[in-house]
Amino acid sequence: MGEWQKLKVKRRKVANVFAGEPWIYPNAVLPNQNLEPGLCIVCTEGDEHIGYADYNDVAPVPGRLLSREEVWPGDEVF
Repeated sequence: MGEWQKLKVKRRKVANVFAGEPWIYPNAVLPNQNLEPGLCIVCTEGDEHIGYADYNDVAPVPGRLLSREEVWPGDEVF
């Protein structure tokens, strides 16, 4: 995969993700990022790596975390 998009989220709004849920809710996403729908790296506003997610800004729940790994495990896993 080429250059990864980076989805920045508010750390205090993703406690559910750190607790094991995969959902990234709209109120967690920092505004004005203009990302294309698809795979992205998720990190906090302080650049703390959270994982990799499928993102679509028009969905009711715009992000679903797929992996918490530091390195993308590969497309064949999914």
